[in-house]
Amino acid sequence: MTHGILAILTHERSAAATLAMADMAANIEQADRIDVLHVRVDPLATIIVGEEILSDARREEIENVNKHEASAVKAIFDAWLADRKDSDYAAATWLNVLGDLRGEVADLGRNANLIVLGKPDPARRPHHTADGREALHAAIFDTGRPFLLTPENGLAPNNPRIAIAWKEGQPAARAVLAALPWLARAKAISIVVVAEDDGSGEAQGAKALLLEHGLDAVVLSVKQDHQNIGDCILSAATELGADLLVMGAYRRNRLLEWVLGGATSRILEATAIPVLMCH
Repeated sequence: MTHGILAILTHERSAAATLAMADMAANIEQADRIDVLHVRVDPLATIIVGEEILSDARREEIENVNKHEASAVKAIFDAWLADRKDSDYAAATWLNVLGDLRGEVADLGRNANLIVLGKPDPARRPHHTADGREALHAAIFDTGRPFLLTPENGLAPNNPRIAIAWKEGQPAARAVLAALPWLARAKAISIVVVAEDDGSGEAQGAKALLLEHGLDAVVLSVKQDHQNIGDCILSAATELGADLLVMGAYRRNRLLEWVLGGATSRILEATAIPVLMCH
């Protein structure tokens, strides 16, 4: 059975880091292929609220941005490919398609063992080209697969210090299981829980799950103290010197999944280190 990684390149700023992380993930998880996806969004799918039709001028503008983005991202892919001639690397395939970003990510992501993508660029205009938020949303909620979010300057080392943000439930447990190849080579593992006491009770499930796989971890309990829970977790990860954060993704009201989605969205927005997550 093959083990595949889907690397999604939505914009040039994050492309190099995403590809480097995909290579690292392929090595750690012993994957045999990396599918690299860039989606050129159909201009008709970019009509925003307040627009009834797409003017010729806007269509041309979107198509020009699409072409520039695709060319820039492909150049980064080609340079990355040229640098990885060693036969030990997983085979890499370039997928450049015109279509619906969320649909393409969902369809291809379901067949991947891991999805790797960069953080959305807050400066981008989402009605122009492939938007990182749409790709991230699809990776979280439409594929059922673990994904690894990669900041531009946040590549994890081969033997990372890992923080597990633990909340009892299936998403966190699935995230830990997906992260086992990373946890097995970790320099240190910490379990972060939001609690009013020492956190030993809340962390019991995580400790037991790790122990089943011969792994141990220390527990760090943090209080919310009027902060967003996501900020509490990120502060704890910084305190621990973590290189990688592992956590479950939690869905609130359907309309609030990403825009106002609580701890999950805050972490994805503000993290400076890679995040391995499962919904």
